[in-house]
Amino acid sequence: MRGLLTALAVLLISPPFALAQTTSESLPEPGDEPPQIAPSALTIDISAPPAPVQPGARNAPLRGIDLKLGHDIRLGLPFVSDEQAPQGCIEKPALGAVFCVDPMIWPQSLATAIKASPAVFAGDRAIIRYDEGLATQAHVLFPTEAFVDVTEHLAARYGPPTEQDIHWVPMFGQPKLANVVARWISESSTDKPASVIEVRTYDDIRHPHPDQKHGFVWLYRDGSTPIFRTLAMADIMLLRKKGLTLVPLDTPPPE
Repeated sequence: MRGLLTALAVLLISPPFALAQTTSESLPEPGDEPPQIAPSALTIDISAPPAPVQPGARNAPLRGIDLKLGHDIRLGLPFVSDEQAPQGCIEKPALGAVFCVDPMIWPQSLATAIKASPAVFAGDRAIIRYDEGLATQAHVLFPTEAFVDVTEHLAARYGPPTEQDIHWVPMFGQPKLANVVARWISESSTDKPASVIEVRTYDDIRHPHPDQKHGFVWLYRDGSTPIFRTLAMADIMLLRKKGLTLVPLDTPPPE
């Protein structure tokens, strides 16, 4: 099964002294029932990370590479107000920022797998933050089971992840949730902070409790505050409502 797999292991453990107590003197006579040693059952939930990810692994960061999501979503992408506002954007004057739901073009091999529920915004759209007219972040949802598809796509484009980790997320009344995380980091050739593409199996940023149906891809500069630490849920729903009016791009996805 692709994605984050959950295996249920049932271990039958016999008391350690059972074998030592079974001597020739205690062997049952012919016709007697053999002694019953009741095993204790221990049920363990094992969250196995997807095959492409090795938690704790580190690789050298990229240098001077322009990280992108899909075909053309990148940091520094200009905000074109005549084309984007007001149909898919909201302004936050106090922050000096504009947030938009922008269409995305994924490779055909990934486009179907990454198609997310439109309850907030679909996998073929990104919420993008623009500061001073330039994109500074992009956030895209995808179905949790597409985690491997997404990481394989990024690995094919940029090589192995720079960082691979597991975040243990507290769950109310349940064991902690293993959230597998992969990051591609590109150090800037200027004095700007490094750019990062971060992929998480579960979206644990939008809500206090993780969304176990969706993961996310997040493009940002190192040290940035996530978009959803800034936007209220009402803002997100307004973005979705405006985003529904966007006309899908006619350009065919690249192979």
